[in-house]
Amino acid sequence: MRFERLGLFRYSKEAGTAASRMDGQIPDKVKSDRFDAIMSLQRDIARGVNERFLGKEIEVIVDEKVEGEEGRFIGRTRFDAPEVDGEAHLRSKSARVGDILKAEVTDTYEYDLVAEES
Repeated sequence: MRFERLGLFRYSKEAGTAASRMDGQIPDKVKSDRFDAIMSLQRDIARGVNERFLGKEIEVIVDEKVEGEEGRFIGRTRFDAPEVDGEAHLRSKSARVGDILKAEVTDTYEYDLVAEES
């Protein structure tokens, strides 16, 4: 099974819940090992997904200006939720927060895209 986007967390006991009283609780080390293994696989998947955008034009909504760096902005694509999914690191001479711009993807990171306004 493969997910383009994946949210993952380690289970933790919540006082007063039926699950917190169940036998067979998983040790923290096992939870951490499983978390790390899944996230390692997901990083590779996410990188591959992002690489498909290289050289392509996308729409980016501009969320913020990078302080102290002229022409640098942080935004997201229509596929990305703010503060949860990846970001689009945008270079633009005219962008303003709230704009939706067309940009060409010039590089990728594990979860983020790098783009330049078209």
